Amino acid sequence: MRMSNFNYKPYPIQRAFSEPPEVEVVIEIPLVSFLKRGSTGHIDLISPFPYPFNYGSVPNFLGFEGDLLDMLILSPWLPLGTLSGPKAGC
Repeated sequence: MRMSNFNYKPYPIQRAFSEPPEVEVVIEIPLVSFLKRGSTGHIDLISPFPYPFNYGSVPNFLGFEGDLLDMLILSPWLPLGTLSGPKAGC
């Protein structure tokens, strides 16, 4: 197939920001945890390896797959359920 026959359309941009948004993240998987929890709090997976980052979701934003937007937090250990972001002081 020649590229001229291929109808390429770039992925549509949902919303443009003049500056990056400030978001708050709820920690679902603390640094070095072996338990992966979903946004509902139920255990989804027990990992044989510890998680290398604090991992969570952004409650007010949806990702392209329709789930809450995922976020990695590069910081020292934060407990499960911690709210991290500008208003939380983290």
